Amino acid sequence: MRMRIRFRNRRLPRAVAAAALLLAVWACGPRIRQVDVVAGFDPADLTGARVAVCGAVLGPGAELDRTAAFPGISGVPDELVQCDRWAPVLYGAFLETRPDIHPWPWDAVGSQLPTDRLMLLLDSWARGGSPDPALIQDLGRYLPGVGYLTLARIEGNEVLTRQSLETTDADQRVRDGRDVHGGMVDRTMNVQRKVTVAVEIFATETGLSVWFAEGTADRRALFNAPDLEEAPAPPPVEGPEGTRAVIDVQGMPVKAPDFDAVFGDACRALLAKLPRPAGPGGG
Repeated sequence: MRMRIRFRNRRLPRAVAAAALLLAVWACGPRIRQVDVVAGFDPADLTGARVAVCGAVLGPGAELDRTAAFPGISGVPDELVQCDRWAPVLYGAFLETRPDIHPWPWDAVGSQLPTDRLMLLLDSWARGGSPDPALIQDLGRYLPGVGYLTLARIEGNEVLTRQSLETTDADQRVRDGRDVHGGMVDRTMNVQRKVTVAVEIFATETGLSVWFAEGTADRRALFNAPDLEEAPAPPPVEGPEGTRAVIDVQGMPVKAPDFDAVFGDACRALLAKLPRPAGPGGG
């Protein structure tokens, strides 16, 4: 049986505020959903090739607290602002995962491309569409020596919170009408962030896609609050389902793992699936 936790912001006694402790943050294995390689594409062409990192943006189905992600910016940041934040993460994933490829960083790419054409590219990509091949070819003319353009799109961002078995049992006893004074304590909380990312590479010569991949990475944070056993038990609350317990998550704010870190995990996992040339050092 699973139970929803209702978070309530309120000022707490100092002893209680220090009770919640972050025990660990760990990553789980990424899950690759799809990898497409265009027929006739020679993986050897990527070795030593210059690949321009042309952006990383939110897709139409991705939900993100933009206030937290872009402090000081009111409203929804445009694609250029999003690229300033996330394209360097994609660039770093290239450097770490495929040292045989020479990526061109976002700041250099963005400074070379006409803003209006670049925005057309990013807008089409952010809406989930496939960019016009003629636009890819046109942008390639501004990037001498670059054979490929790459884009990343954040397809999903999900935060899941689970509480310990002790808390679930306590809630069930409340529903059964038994006395559970001192038992309504959230001993352990597992907060998981799952980020789904798509990465695509286009050839500047033809403007067509040569490689596409999509996958999900996640990290989890484990919180513990042992000292809350001494805190007063929150009173029952009358609701539409009758008397029920309200479980307060007290103390240190329970935060999900860092978004950029999970996004980077996904990018590295996807780029690791890029085909390698056969032979020594190849796949």
